[in-house]
Amino acid sequence: MANVCRQCGRHNPDGAQFCANSDCGAFLGWEADDATPGPVSVNAEPLRTAAPQNAAAGINLSDTTLQVEPGATVETTATVRNGGSQVEEFVLIVVGPAAPWATIEPARLQVYPGQAATAVIRLAPPRRPDTQPGTAWFTVRAASTLHRGLTADAQGSVTVGAYRELSATLTPQQARGRGATAHTVEVTNTGNVIEPVRLVGSDPTGTLMFDLGPDERQLPPGSQRVGFHVRPPGKWLGQSKRYPFNVIVVPREPAQPIRLDGDRELIPRIAGWVPKAAAGLVAIALLLGAYQFVLKPRLAADPTPGPSVSTPAPTPDASKAPSASPSASPSPSASKSQGPPPFADPKVTNANCFNYPAEHLTITDQGATGWTLDESGSGTLLTFDTQADAEAGLQVASRYQKLCWIGANNTRPDHSTYVVEYWLGQDPKVPFPPENGACTAYDKKAVHYQAAGANGFALFAGEQQLLGGFLDTEQDAKDAVTVASAYSKLCAIGQWNVRPDHFEYVTYYWIP
Repeated sequence: MANVCRQCGRHNPDGAQFCANSDCGAFLGWEADDATPGPVSVNAEPLRTAAPQNAAAGINLSDTTLQVEPGATVETTATVRNGGSQVEEFVLIVVGPAAPWATIEPARLQVYPGQAATAVIRLAPPRRPDTQPGTAWFTVRAASTLHRGLTADAQGSVTVGAYRELSATLTPQQARGRGATAHTVEVTNTGNVIEPVRLVGSDPTGTLMFDLGPDERQLPPGSQRVGFHVRPPGKWLGQSKRYPFNVIVVPREPAQPIRLDGDRELIPRIAGWVPKAAAGLVAIALLLGAYQFVLKPRLAADPTPGPSVSTPAPTPDASKAPSASPSASPSPSASKSQGPPPFADPKVTNANCFNYPAEHLTITDQGATGWTLDESGSGTLLTFDTQADAEAGLQVASRYQKLCWIGANNTRPDHSTYVVEYWLGQDPKVPFPPENGACTAYDKKAVHYQAAGANGFALFAGEQQLLGGFLDTEQDAKDAVTVASAYSKLCAIGQWNVRPDHFEYVTYYWIP
């Protein structure tokens, strides 16, 4: 018979005196076999009703208003709170315009009920032109992985600063030629704002001209090309010469200017040996002239006596004696008229002309703008850089009665570059001013024009370019050929001026 403990009801082995239940240990007595089982006590947990569960979450940012420069990083801390009764896992994301710049560390948070956890939100807008300056908003969102639809949001904003960054290149850096050469400045705005800039060209000698213009250019982020021309002095003889120059990209302060260096080789329109050869020909002509007009007549009038002859000479007949020689008559070449060269009256199709009385012409000092040649009652005829240029212009104008312009109706920005003057109604009693190296002789039979692309047309005599500027239309070029073909020498007044509007202060006149 089982030995049952009367205290706890445990069945113990036969013969056991104490209950084997460690929690009981009751004495079983000597009459274990006669013992009747006592009441059984069950040691079990009482039944409990499950408590109701809830879920809640919240989030806030340590800084909601941020500022950052492109290329830098700014951060704020997000604190996520679990207001529910279960352990939650939250996934953090950033939405809004500033989201592409955001990183989160860590991106997942485990939060116990009633507790909070933090993550760092970093915003790093790149230093690129497409990073626009200004304020961008963002939202940090915490979403539960346990309870679908449980989210919490916190809003903030970041103000991105502006930055300015420019670079530029010049192509070609080196050029050579007789006339204008074409160049390009490429300006790259790698900043994130529109950059106003000016382009300024200069050279140490002040003799080159640049048609860059004085106005500011508005450069949005990106690259922009600006074409321009470098023009050498209007007339030049001798050997080739190099002119270093620079173009400066000038932004607004406090940005620093960018200097681009270039080199311009000027090829002479007339090679250096030509003046020397011409001087040699002149010397030969002078020697021939001296022989023709001095030595030859003297030798004919006073011959050197020959040696005596032993045989007696016969007595000459008085009737055959030569009469006294009259004074030597001038040679045919000397008897030719040395008067003024013949008049030229070119017939031009499309020209603007102005008649004026030469006796009414005056020159006027206009201060910083130079000197003007005025005709009383009609206004200004021409503008000059210096008083000496104005006086030379007055001397030329006094020789004529009409001033004409080819290309006066052109609408190009550098208008005066495409205007050519010529004069009509000569008065030969008034001399031309001294040339002073400002005149160029040419073969009028070889005058022609050539297309010059966007520059219009250029006037040539053989390989020699005649004008420092160009012609706007083909009709203007044809008219210029008509004028140049009527003369053999082109002169310029004011061709050495260094004003920005150089050709406004240059006046041409032609000599037959």
